[in-house]
Amino acid sequence: MLISLLSVMAFQWGKQRAQTLTGDHGPKLHSLPGFYGYYTALWCGLPALLLLSIWLFAEGPVLTHAALAALPEEMTAGSSDQISLLLNDIRNVVGGASAGQADPVIQNAADTYVRSARTSNLLLTILALCVAAGGAWHAYRQISPVLRARNQVESIVKLLLIGCALVAIFTTIGIVLSVLVESLRFFGKVPLTDFLFGLKWSPQIAMREDQAGSSGAFGIIPLLTGTALISLV
Repeated sequence: MLISLLSVMAFQWGKQRAQTLTGDHGPKLHSLPGFYGYYTALWCGLPALLLLSIWLFAEGPVLTHAALAALPEEMTAGSSDQISLLLNDIRNVVGGASAGQADPVIQNAADTYVRSARTSNLLLTILALCVAAGGAWHAYRQISPVLRARNQVESIVKLLLIGCALVAIFTTIGIVLSVLVESLRFFGKVPLTDFLFGLKWSPQIAMREDQAGSSGAFGIIPLLTGTALISLV
């Protein structure tokens, strides 16, 4: 929200700067004043958004490490499954979803998580505002009649559109690969003939070796029959 507000202010700032330069008898601008405003707004918003994206991507592991560091060493020396359960308990306490009184050790780790998150948010806000202000000031100082603001803005927008297209392409590829890999894992355990011609669908199986559960049945015919019946009705 603050970055958007600063970008709007930077647009007006850059546009006014361009209009002031040309005046009534000043030199002719290469681009319309609005492009100088867009140029300043982009320099204000994009670096701050990039910082925000990188920070939020790296924040989760850092907060998790801080919470685990607040636990006794013997609790974090277990397997990855046990650590995952501990993290789940910590997140439940942080989110207020814990039933009853939380364990004091887990509560302490949750408090550490919350304090670290607040510090992270404060630092992120300060740094993002500084980066946005610095980018706007850099663009403002570059504004001159010879600055090809329109070309610069169009190049940045072109790169943004290419980036969005690449994200869409790689997301689609990731979905396809994820489905393909999981399908290969599935058919590595379930014969294809049982899946295509099986007459029973019961996927309740044991998730761990120490759990009791049936072997499961994965015939797709009941699903297809149910779908066809619903469609017919």
